[in-house]
Amino acid sequence: MTTPTQSNSTKVGSSNTDKFLRFNVGGQKFEVSKLLIEQNKDTMLARMVSETWKNKDDDEMKIDRNGEHFPHILNYLRYGQVHLPQTISKENFLLDLDYYGIQANRETVKYECYAAQAMELNKQISFLVHAYAGQMGELVDTQNTHTEQIAAHTQRIEDHLAAQMRHNIRITDLLEAQNDHHQRIEELMFAQNRNIGDLIDDQKRESRSEDQMKILNQKFEKLLDKLDEHNKHMKNIANEGSLTRFKERETVLLKDFYAHK
Repeated sequence: MTTPTQSNSTKVGSSNTDKFLRFNVGGQKFEVSKLLIEQNKDTMLARMVSETWKNKDDDEMKIDRNGEHFPHILNYLRYGQVHLPQTISKENFLLDLDYYGIQANRETVKYECYAAQAMELNKQISFLVHAYAGQMGELVDTQNTHTEQIAAHTQRIEDHLAAQMRHNIRITDLLEAQNDHHQRIEELMFAQNRNIGDLIDDQKRESRSEDQMKILNQKFEKLLDKLDEHNKHMKNIANEGSLTRFKERETVLLKDFYAHK
């Protein structure tokens, strides 16, 4: 027998030589082996296909029930037990079994064991976890590399700033030295100007001294001329022997002397 599937036209039978009957259950169409139905004569499905219920094998038999349950109904007829998926309510399935006239033991209706699926799912999850861990490791390595690059770049910036600060300090020292040099130059220029002023004053004083010497020389020459003149007069007075005139001339001589001093 083939496993029944849910499709627009699903064959469910025991062999390729079986005659198939068509069912429309809740809008879903199935083709079921007539032999399977005949092997379960006490069911409603067997009565539907009997001569009493059906005269023509080609007609489609419609059943107003849940089409999702029908493949599992057929499996129960085949094996006397069934494993339902988690999506089907066990109580609703038991109601359908009763509707189809199938005597069922609740213990024979079980849910599918998902251990294998769970193991496979766990494998997939484990694979995904390992893949994710690998990707995270790569991301962490990349992040570490970026962090190291950022740290190196930051260090270069700090070194550049430190070098710039040292350069600024050197510039400040040079400016201070230049200011000191300018100050010394100003002091030297001030001293030079003062020396030049002193020299100019000395030169002026020397000029004045020279002028005074010229004046004194002129006075002295005049005084010598006067003395010569007085000497002549004194000789004449001495020849005359007049003491009064000698004293008078001496007074004039002293007056001229003090006048030219």
